[in-house]
Amino acid sequence: MTKRVLIAGATGLVGHHLAEMLARYRPHYDVHLLLRRELGADEPAFEGAMTLHIAPGGQWGPAVKEIKASVIASCLGTTIRDAGSQAAFRAVDLELVAAVAQAGKAAGCRHFLSVSSLSANSKSGLFYMRTKGEAEDAIRACRFARTDILQPGLLRGYRRGPVRYAENFASLISPLSDSLLWGSMRRYRSIAALDVARAMAALMGEDAPGVFTHVHDDILRYAAGLPG
Repeated sequence: MTKRVLIAGATGLVGHHLAEMLARYRPHYDVHLLLRRELGADEPAFEGAMTLHIAPGGQWGPAVKEIKASVIASCLGTTIRDAGSQAAFRAVDLELVAAVAQAGKAAGCRHFLSVSSLSANSKSGLFYMRTKGEAEDAIRACRFARTDILQPGLLRGYRRGPVRYAENFASLISPLSDSLLWGSMRRYRSIAALDVARAMAALMGEDAPGVFTHVHDDILRYAAGLPG
């Protein structure tokens, strides 16, 4: 039976890998992408392989309800620098994520997957971690049949758009810092965005009910188990 899958955030670091992967390796999925803008000339051309829906963020709720996906993968995420303010950051990383989850639940979605962040906690004193934690809480409150929340550390990979100097520097030194993280600290290691996408694709095949949180080693385990 073909599953209808919706990817929210398909132009981001993880999302574009996931979309390309499903287009190539998962033909039994009917894949839909929900975007806030048209794709640029330097971005992957997904037309023909999947269905694209363009709508401003404020109209994503109705769009999600119309698509009626049984599986939704949220790869939404920005930075305060790119967003321009804390309020604009929350509008994407919390409010838009919550809107997609709530609309998906109302439309009958059974399986919701989301890329969050390591140490996300709605009680955190750090704005970024608190916002990510609030988004996770909003997703859990929807009570999907199955929820998978991926909490990677620093994401490695090529990013389109403005250069993020701090992240680029962190990626350069990550092989050294990762080598110092062992035992329970392994979860803080950096991870390739491609591996996070592979793990999401693999998790789409899981159907055991419940809420599951995945950190570094678990993400790599699922990524390694994806055929192809």
